[in-house]
Amino acid sequence: MMKKVCFLLLPLFLFLTAQAQQRFEPEIRAFERLDSMQKPAAGQILLYGSSSMRLWNTYAEDLAGYSVVNRGFGGSEMSDAIYFFDRVVLPLRPSLILLYEGDNDITNGKKTPKQIARDFKTFMALVEEKLPDTKVAVYALRPSVAREKTMPEQRKVNAAFKKYCRKHPKKAFYIDIYQSLLTESGLPNPEYLVGDMLHLNDKGYAVWTKATRDFLEQHIAPQTYVAPTLQLLPQNPHYFQYQGKPAVIVGSGEHYGAVMNLDFNYDIYLETLQKDGLNTTRLFMGAYYEKPGAFGIQNNTLAPAEDKLLLPWNKKEGKYDLNSWNDAYFRRLHDFMQKAAQRGIIVEITLFSAYYGAGWAYHPFNGLNNINGTPPDLPPNRVNTMDNGTLLAFQEAYTRKLTAELNRYDHFYFEIQNEPWAEGKDTILVWNDYLGPEDLKQAWLQWKNTLEIASENSRNWHSTVSTWIADAEKSMGKQHLISHNIANFKLPVFVSDPRISIYTFHYASPEAVTMNYGLDKVIGFNETGFAGKSDETYRRQAWRFMMNGGGLFNHLDYSFTVGHEDGTDLGNDAPGGGSPRLRAYFKVLKNYLEGLDLASLQPDRSFIRHVEGAFSYAMRDAEHWVLYIEPILSKPAGIQLVLPKGNYTATWTDVQTGQVLLTEQISVNEGDFAYLPAERMIRC
Repeated sequence: MMKKVCFLLLPLFLFLTAQAQQRFEPEIRAFERLDSMQKPAAGQILLYGSSSMRLWNTYAEDLAGYSVVNRGFGGSEMSDAIYFFDRVVLPLRPSLILLYEGDNDITNGKKTPKQIARDFKTFMALVEEKLPDTKVAVYALRPSVAREKTMPEQRKVNAAFKKYCRKHPKKAFYIDIYQSLLTESGLPNPEYLVGDMLHLNDKGYAVWTKATRDFLEQHIAPQTYVAPTLQLLPQNPHYFQYQGKPAVIVGSGEHYGAVMNLDFNYDIYLETLQKDGLNTTRLFMGAYYEKPGAFGIQNNTLAPAEDKLLLPWNKKEGKYDLNSWNDAYFRRLHDFMQKAAQRGIIVEITLFSAYYGAGWAYHPFNGLNNINGTPPDLPPNRVNTMDNGTLLAFQEAYTRKLTAELNRYDHFYFEIQNEPWAEGKDTILVWNDYLGPEDLKQAWLQWKNTLEIASENSRNWHSTVSTWIADAEKSMGKQHLISHNIANFKLPVFVSDPRISIYTFHYASPEAVTMNYGLDKVIGFNETGFAGKSDETYRRQAWRFMMNGGGLFNHLDYSFTVGHEDGTDLGNDAPGGGSPRLRAYFKVLKNYLEGLDLASLQPDRSFIRHVEGAFSYAMRDAEHWVLYIEPILSKPAGIQLVLPKGNYTATWTDVQTGQVLLTEQISVNEGDFAYLPAERMIRC
């Protein structure tokens, strides 16, 4: 009879335990949803346990220099930490778990110190079995006024934790915060507790943080894993590192209005970018939008109907209130960012833009359109400068708000302003002295023949905005790259802001990279168009720029319109092109470059003696010499290579399809050069 009862009790106990843990399901499912949208990288520090972890709201700032993810769920016990291990801990594969459990076990679970010690050993056995490289640091149970009666049991549990850690010094560590939270008379110190006399206040977390940092600095090196956030590739900062992998950024995207245009279905758009094998899009954030017909664009995603325009601010009696944030905008922004993350799409967050003169009249920052008293008569060329009156404070609030909202995401970088040279020009150079305005059908297109740079006042304002971003992110969990849009075409960079990591150009020539390669930053080409509709034009632009050392290329693709979010509007009347075929070309480029060793890849013509009948761009990584050619004659090009003595494999690849056309063996003797006739014409 006793045996029968015993066998019945075991499943009954497990059933009751599972029932009790159902109360945590909403929190656990929330963790799972969060990680499915943007899974944290493996190797971080995991905060795990009960409310002392859940309520540690300043952990990112307190543990700055370490990469930390918090998965605390209030009211939990050691048995709950075990029960949810496979769902919460295992997928994250942390390098270190900071664990706080046991306090609730005594009070709510009525468990003895021996039972809690046994559960801790079970937890450690799980870690050893499933995460053999992961370490665990367990906190001493902390005293509180509300649970003063349990202090004898707490001390016994702490002694058991400490004993276990001494026996397993390579795997388990003990963080003693017990004595530090007592008064001189040995009682729980209420100065460290909030009103419930149970949970820690700011002063209490300061003690907790000091003990944690002392432990980390003694045992754990900062940044012991590869950060998931987009950053410059440490071994070669001309390229990127994302989710721990070297990367280039290559895209062909819509006209930057995906969030503010309620008619635009960005689910289809982002799915199309992913399917097409591209990994970026630009996003204008609301400080600038366009009216239908602007710049000769028929179906302009950046020019939504007035009743479909969604901006970051609320309206009051027909005017914007720059102090009132529009929750609907931020819900849509977060939805877009989460879906972009799921699809591996890196987002350029473009905060501001030039207004191109007349465009300033209808924007929210214009005093005529808001209730906040910004200057109503401010000239457009002073808007994005330090000389903009009361507007500067609202620009700062907008920048800091977006920085705070977006900080949680890994897959973006900031661009301060789009085309700052369009207003407030300091210098104009003429590229072609023989081409004047009278030779152009439309005088406004004279920009194609000029080099315009932003004014000094504008550049000072840019530095201020980058300071706002950097300052706001100091107290947050992540720091993001910042880009400065320099000029059209090519120009030696004149910006000396140490916070800038990416310098971008529009309608760029490959020489923009050459001129600025010594900066050891990413040089990007993030907008092209205005060169007709031929796919071949933009394909060549992309290959020339990236094969000269560029790290970023993005085409303005007018085939993405409302109703054609799959990028098939080939008849859109716009000053540029875009098509599924062009995006396929760009995919070949992206895949080809990422197939090389980006950590060592750099422009290098030292192995080229001469290329006959073709334009050429050459690079080299640790193992490969790479040459891109554009033949210009009807006969095959000829390539004269200067290589060290040895045997080589030459591979000819079609840049349109990525198909290998020919593989051949060549030998080079001492003092000779190799001559390769391009008998298989490479289509360019």
